[in-house]
Amino acid sequence: MRGMDRHRTLKIAAAALLGAAVLLSGPARAQTQQDAVAQFYKGKTIRLIVGAAAGAAYDFMARVLATHYGKYIPGHPTFVVENMPGAGSIVMLNYLAVRAPQDGTAIGLSLGGVIHEPRLNALSRDGKNVQFDATKFGWLGSPAQQPLIYVVWHQTPFQTFADIQKQEATFATTSRSGDNFVIPVFTNQALGTKLKLVQGYKGVNDIFHAMEQGEVQGTGMILASLLAKQDWIRDRKARVLMQFGATRNRLIPDVPTAIEVLQDEKTKQMLRIYAQKYATTYPFMLPSGTPPERLRALQQAFDAAMKDEALIADARKFGIDIDPVRGEEIEKIVAEVAKLPGDVVEQLRGLINPP
Repeated sequence: MRGMDRHRTLKIAAAALLGAAVLLSGPARAQTQQDAVAQFYKGKTIRLIVGAAAGAAYDFMARVLATHYGKYIPGHPTFVVENMPGAGSIVMLNYLAVRAPQDGTAIGLSLGGVIHEPRLNALSRDGKNVQFDATKFGWLGSPAQQPLIYVVWHQTPFQTFADIQKQEATFATTSRSGDNFVIPVFTNQALGTKLKLVQGYKGVNDIFHAMEQGEVQGTGMILASLLAKQDWIRDRKARVLMQFGATRNRLIPDVPTAIEVLQDEKTKQMLRIYAQKYATTYPFMLPSGTPPERLRALQQAFDAAMKDEALIADARKFGIDIDPVRGEEIEKIVAEVAKLPGDVVEQLRGLINPP
C-alpha cells in the first residue's frame, strides 16, 4: 500500500509540475514572440500601399494611420505611404498578393469592394485580372464605416432622389470597377434612375472640378470625400440625395438609404449583401504569407491606434469619423461572401455588371 501511495503522490506531483510549466509557458511564449516582433521591426520601414490616387479619402486615411500607427507596434517602425491606383485597387491587390514582401513590411489599403472579390467581380468585372484571394489576406481592420452617397451640384434642378428617377442626370465616374459606376448601374436597373455616366475621371478631385465647371451634375462618392470638401459644406454647394449603407450613417441621419426605397425584397437582400463593403470602408490588409505573430501584433496595434485621440482628431479634419471594425470581423464578412449561394451571386453580379 505504501508503494502504491508513494507512486500516486509522485504522479500528482508530476502533474502539478507539468501544469505549472504550461501556465508559465503561455505568457513566456507570448513575451518571447513580442520580443521577436519588436526585434524584427526595430529600425524597419513599413510601406503602406494605397490602391487609390493621392488626394482622396483613402489617401488621407492612410496618411493619418501612418502618422500614429508605429508607436503601437513593437519595435516602433516608421511608415512611408505609396499610392498605387488602378482598376479599382486591383493593381495594388495583385501586387500585395504576388510581388510584395510577405514579412509584414507591406500593408495594403484597398477600396471596400475587395471583400466581394472574386465572387461578384465588382472590382474586376470579369475576374480575369484578379490574382488574389480575399480569404487569404491578413485583415487588420477598417477605421471607419462610411456609405457611398449620391451628390449633386447645388445649381442642378435635382432636390431629391425622386428627381433623378424622373429626369436624366449626368454623373461622373472613374472606372467601370469603381462604385461611382457600379452603384449608378444598379440604381438605373433596380430603382429606375436616369443616370448618364461619364467615365474616365482620375479621382475625386477631378470630379469635384468637373462639377464646379458644369461638365457633370453629380457623382457617387464616399461620404468622407464630401465632408473633406469644407468649402462645399460651408457654402452648401452640394446636395446629398441618397446613401447606400445598410443603415443611415450617423453623420447624415436625414438622408434615406436605398434599401428603404426599394420595394422588392430580393433586391433589398442583394443590396444588403453589397452594402457590407460600407461597413469596411477602409480595409487594411497584409499579404497571406505574413508570419502569424506579426499579423497578431499589427492587429493589436491597429485596435490600439483606433482609440488614439490624436488620430481621431486628425481623421476628423478629413471628414473621416473613426468608427472601427476589427480585422477579425472583416475576416468573417469575407468568409460569408465566399459562401453565398450561387443563384444570389449571379443575380447580384448581373445587376452590378450588366452586359
